[in-house]
Amino acid sequence: METTNKNTNLVARYTDPNSAMNFESLRARAISLVQEYSGNAWSDFNLHDPGVTILEALCFAITDMAYRTNFDIKDLLTGIDGKISAEKNLFYPRKEILTTNPFTVNDLRKLVLDSVPEVYNVWLEKIYSNQQSGYSKGLYNVVIQLFDPEEEMEESVNEALAAEQMEAKIISLEEEVIGRVKNIVLSNRNLGEDYISFTILKPCTVEIEANIVIDRHVHNEEILAEVYCAIESMLNPPLYFYTESDLLDRGFGFEEMYSGPFLQHGFLLDSELDARTKIMDPADLVKSTRYRIIDPSDILRAITVIPGINYVRDFRCRIAGDYRETPYRLPVHQFAKFIFSKEIRDIFLSNDNNEIRVKESLFYSILYKKKDFAKRKFIKGLHQTDQAGVLSGIFKDVGQYYSLQYFFPPVYRLAMDQMDSMASSLAENSEAALAAKAKSKQLKAYLMFFEQILANYLAQLANLENLVTADIATDNATYFTQPLYAVPGAGNILQHFYTEEKEQTDLFWSKFKANPENSHISFLKKTIETDDVYKTRKARVLDHLMSRFNLNVKKHAVVFFNQLFNPDTVDERNMAELMWKSGLVKDFISLSRNRNRAINYLSAIDPLNASGFDILISRLLYIQQPGPRKLTDVMEKYQQRFGMLTREEAGIRPESTVKLEPADWLKTTKAELIIEEDDSSDLGTRGLVFPKQTIGFLKDGLDSKNYRIGPDVSGSGFMLIYKAPADQKWIRAGRFADLQSATDGLSTLIDTLRKINIESEGFHVVEHILLRPSLDSDCFGFNFYDEDGHILFYQNKWQHFLEREETIEKIMSVADHSGEPDYAEMATTLKSFCWINHWENQTLVKSYNAHMLYQYHPALARKLFDKIIRNIRVFRKKRMTLYPGFENVVNRLHETAMREDFFHFRITIVLPSWPARFQDHQFRVFVENVFREYAPVHMKMHFNWLGIARMKQFEALYFDWRESMQADMRTGNATAKSDKLISFIDEGMYTV
Repeated sequence: METTNKNTNLVARYTDPNSAMNFESLRARAISLVQEYSGNAWSDFNLHDPGVTILEALCFAITDMAYRTNFDIKDLLTGIDGKISAEKNLFYPRKEILTTNPFTVNDLRKLVLDSVPEVYNVWLEKIYSNQQSGYSKGLYNVVIQLFDPEEEMEESVNEALAAEQMEAKIISLEEEVIGRVKNIVLSNRNLGEDYISFTILKPCTVEIEANIVIDRHVHNEEILAEVYCAIESMLNPPLYFYTESDLLDRGFGFEEMYSGPFLQHGFLLDSELDARTKIMDPADLVKSTRYRIIDPSDILRAITVIPGINYVRDFRCRIAGDYRETPYRLPVHQFAKFIFSKEIRDIFLSNDNNEIRVKESLFYSILYKKKDFAKRKFIKGLHQTDQAGVLSGIFKDVGQYYSLQYFFPPVYRLAMDQMDSMASSLAENSEAALAAKAKSKQLKAYLMFFEQILANYLAQLANLENLVTADIATDNATYFTQPLYAVPGAGNILQHFYTEEKEQTDLFWSKFKANPENSHISFLKKTIETDDVYKTRKARVLDHLMSRFNLNVKKHAVVFFNQLFNPDTVDERNMAELMWKSGLVKDFISLSRNRNRAINYLSAIDPLNASGFDILISRLLYIQQPGPRKLTDVMEKYQQRFGMLTREEAGIRPESTVKLEPADWLKTTKAELIIEEDDSSDLGTRGLVFPKQTIGFLKDGLDSKNYRIGPDVSGSGFMLIYKAPADQKWIRAGRFADLQSATDGLSTLIDTLRKINIESEGFHVVEHILLRPSLDSDCFGFNFYDEDGHILFYQNKWQHFLEREETIEKIMSVADHSGEPDYAEMATTLKSFCWINHWENQTLVKSYNAHMLYQYHPALARKLFDKIIRNIRVFRKKRMTLYPGFENVVNRLHETAMREDFFHFRITIVLPSWPARFQDHQFRVFVENVFREYAPVHMKMHFNWLGIARMKQFEALYFDWRESMQADMRTGNATAKSDKLISFIDEGMYTV
């Protein structure tokens, strides 16, 4: 029976006939191919045949290449230092590739908890409204609960510190925390969202009195400390940071762990981030926006479930100074704080009706240790993992080539010592010696063709990290090669070294090999891959890398850009496309992570403070200067040379004209030249004097085919004239002293137009939610539409947000009855809140005050009141139908009502219409589609394409408004500026 010694290291033999490491299989296949292609020309396939010998050597070399190729991928990518370049190979760590800018409410909460250690918990609470699908979309209040500031300060302040000094320190701490939280929240704000208030919760005292009966065999002080900790945990559930290993043990995957923002100090679980709001009844949301319930029975249950406690008697709960037995609703901006006296305890332990004495010092020592242990701990060095352990391998030096000529039998005389021994056996310069050397060199030269292929394969394998990379350098390549210096006697074969003009010595050969740019290496690089081949293959590599990261981008923007602005430089256009793709791949992490991030409107207006959304769209559209800036400044910059008008503003040109006869240089049968009057007589200094043009000139003026240079009509000097393709008249663009000056002038003109176009490209993103009025301002109202789509009733005065919600609930309460309605009571209720419309035959007859209607037109009043009750009941049952239903409206400063949903998840994109690319209709469609594709799916977008004059008006309003927001966006001044901006961007679109 065959046995195997487990302690013996064996090399497995490859028996797979399809494996490149199976020598017999390769040899048999090679012989078969030789037989197929040689036909009757060669019939001897014995081992002594030189052709078979060469074939076997090549098969052996192929098995070696296959063996190296079969190395672990990490070893193939490992450098000589034993490390793998993560940056070059685009190997992103989990903390970068899986995390993102905070997107959900819990994401933002986690970031605050990770960044501000003073915060015990934080909540982002929606602004609720029963009339807007549950809430006012995109608006949040930020509610912050701190660790007990008095407890935190006990170690840092003197015990004799006066109460007012302590209070001042607490106020200062709260202001500092609010500032830090506000900066975090606004710096990571999502597009179309905003946070209207930042509130620190104040404590609402909770005191417990109880007699707890425990087992005999428990540690008294220990179990009492457990009771105190259980009460605190029930009232304010703690949050904990976890390590990666903690969550792996719990069954979490890496995708779950790293979902959300990158946290420095540990992982927080969504399941532990409870909502502060407990909604008892939707109607409660109108009376007060938030509630937190303290139920004494929950506290009692938290105590009784502790192991070692039998039961609790004489349990009493005092909340805010009053004893309570039923659930207590906390005031809006308060949190439950469990307090107890260190001098007199209200919780006692007993067994068998006997009170158990507790060692107070030991009890408090255990209690504070437990409390300290329960505190959220920042985990130090959480992400400081040993990257070398992950991104490392064994350097195999797979590119090193060993010439197969060393494996040939000595009779072939391929090694140098073999050639020398052959020569010594013959006469030194005899005809036989020279012939033998010539034959050896001929065979060496023949073999070097195959060896170069083998060496290049290994070079390709060794440069794997330089192939599948986004790096683009002047000496980069996708096909790699290496010289055959390892071939014995290579210097006697290589044409670039072996010449008749110089002496062949070992010193010269060593210098030749040491030169990385010698003629042989340059020849190999040039031969194996031309510049066009490199760019084609590099584009495919970049496409592969983009698909790896699911970057499905369209290159139309960069192609169109270079067609307009670099029409004569094909190489530059191709390289620009490669650089664009490379940049997208290299910056994939930041572009993808921050794609929904909006601006921090409290920061300075600077291109460096551009939002993540702006940066992403700018890169996709190949806009060269992203970020907030005045696009019309470029026109001011060049207005001394060019004046641009819209086609309507241009009108009929008043300049004098001169009829010219056909001329050779004009290359036209008939032309009309418009002469710009100029008092200057010095042609050498006059140069370009271009008349005002339509914005089409910015595009047509880039094409040199639309210009002509020829003798001046005055007979002195030369002039440059221009005609747009659609125009009939030629216009003088400049007068010059000589032909060279005119040629240079044309080059300057086109280059200047190019700069104007490129610098003018950009866009402005206006988030409608930032234009909203303050919720405390009296500008909120409503319309209620009946089943026919007519306004049945509407507010009789403008109110602030919560007041309007209360008003609507009171109006809807008129339908909360059974039997015959009390019309008199309805009239009294409705008269204070709304006007009622009377419609007949689809025509509004009159609007009535409810009380006056009931007093003077009782029959009509009952009819309209019944209609109101019926429509309200239908509305309550079928909230998803369009009619009947409420429409919330906002009163603007000029007494024009607009729908409130204008401010909900809507943005306006303002773009310039004058740059050359943006004048193209198809490109405008492309631009709008890019915005729609990469904007958050819930955002509704409106596009405004503005000319120079209108854009200048818009930018004056927009940047003035942006500056006002840095102070306080809810002041009267900011409201007035936002109202002007609303009028400009969508005048009349949302007017009621």
